[in-house]
Amino acid sequence: MKDGFNKKAYAKYVEEHNTDNYMGIIECDNGHLYRIHARNANFGIYNSYSKAFIIRRTKFYDTFCFEEIHWDASKDFGTAKPLKHIEKSPFVPNNEKHKFYKENEVKILEYLEKFETEYDKELETL
Repeated sequence: MKDGFNKKAYAKYVEEHNTDNYMGIIECDNGHLYRIHARNANFGIYNSYSKAFIIRRTKFYDTFCFEEIHWDASKDFGTAKPLKHIEKSPFVPNNEKHKFYKENEVKILEYLEKFETEYDKELETL
């Protein structure tokens, strides 16, 4: 690593974020965790009701659940491309989005943080 730039980590990130072969919307299952290419996260839980991925987002020191819309769901607003299925998450989104978040937000954030942290550590070791 020279001047804080890790070429191996960068190469791995670029390889994993090849979005040419992302998973289409019909391949995504409600409540499952995916490795995603999105503006604000690397992992997301798919919500089939909103056609979006629930992500852990931090903005101005505040961390909260946020949704990145599946690329196929909106020509203008799609921001997330799923790259790899990880596992069935312990959360099953429903059509009562606000109630779902209110009841599960803390646990969802902890769950997603675990995957984001592991991924960051993996990149640091390259």
